[in-house]
Amino acid sequence: MIRLIGHSGDERVTLSGTLLGGCHPRLIGIDSYEIEIVPEGTLLVTRHEDKPGVIAALGGILGQANINISRMQVGMADENRQAMAVISVSAPLSEEILNDICGIPAVSSAIQIEL
Repeated sequence: MIRLIGHSGDERVTLSGTLLGGCHPRLIGIDSYEIEIVPEGTLLVTRHEDKPGVIAALGGILGQANINISRMQVGMADENRQAMAVISVSAPLSEEILNDICGIPAVSSAIQIEL
């Protein structure tokens, strides 16, 4: 396992990763969230309240935009009932779609990462 800590101003992010079988990279942690992610393609990363209906709302917005979900992982941080979803999607998301996702009341942040 390797752990990287990045700083930007007052913000800090910690990423942990590993190789499965010596050749399959996986991101296995983001900050205090334990989550297994295949680092490829376009990823939607959300931080949200851990409560029923959030994942359905995310899927509904992506489905309406004809965006397919190819992989999805959800992890929880123990201390504050906050969850993180990392969703591999079939196409990059427009600003409008990201704004719709941020408009879900339980979602505190949503970003897109293209690898």
